[in-house]
This record gives sequence, structure tokens and C-alpha cells, in this order.
Amino acid sequence: MLCLFYMSLVIDEVFPELKDKNERVAAALRGARYKAEMTQAQLAQKINSAQGDLSKMEHGKRPIGKNMAQRIASILKVDYRIFI
Repeated sequence: MLCLFYMSLVIDEVFPELKDKNERVAAALRGARYKAEMTQAQLAQKINSAQGDLSKMEHGKRPIGKNMAQRIASILKVDYRIFI
């Protein structure tokens, strides 16, 4: 008999340093970009944005609006809602 155990973890418990919503969004963006094996410069070019602006988004210093979230998500093949 095969038993599977699932453990539910709250993000604040796993990543206590990411309690701020902007930090979680920034980490999601950075992680999705890393997973796609893209540099900031490559992603910035594809979304028609400056690399510096993308860096600010990845550090939680610039908000990601819905339109930008949709553009980024389509390139990185993720749900845009993780960025807003």
C-alpha cells in the first residue's frame, strides 16, 4: 500500500524574509526569469523595457502593473497573477 503524505507550508514560514508583498512579487519574477534561463537584459529586450527597470521590479522597488505582468508572464510562460 502506497501512502502519500502532503505537508502544507505557509510561505511566511518557509521564507520569513519575504513577508512584504512587493518582496514576494520580486522573488517570483526573479525565480521565473531564472527558471527560463534568461538574463535581465534578455527579458528586458523581449518586454520592451530597460534592464534597469526590470532590476527595480526584481528588487521590489518598482511595481509591476497588470499590462507589464501580462507581457512578462507570456514570455516566461507563467500565470501573470503571480506578479500583481
